[in-house]
Amino acid sequence: VYIDFLETAVNREIGKSTRISEVKIQYFKELNPAKLWVNVSFQKSEDRYLFAISDDQDLNAAGEVVLVDF
Repeated sequence: VYIDFLETAVNREIGKSTRISEVKIQYFKELNPAKLWVNVSFQKSEDRYLFAISDDQDLNAAGEVVLVDF
């Protein structure tokens, strides 16, 4: 589920012609299955992006992704 949210956010925020090449993720808290959405934020760091996945109260996961043009 986390990867699905991350892929959707990459397409929306960075571009539909970009795909995830590598992902490193650290899980902090399980997502609430009743939630229909989460926040995914990105910050560019050299050749990769740092990201955080959170619901309205908790940080659920964080990590980094390497993206490639498709």
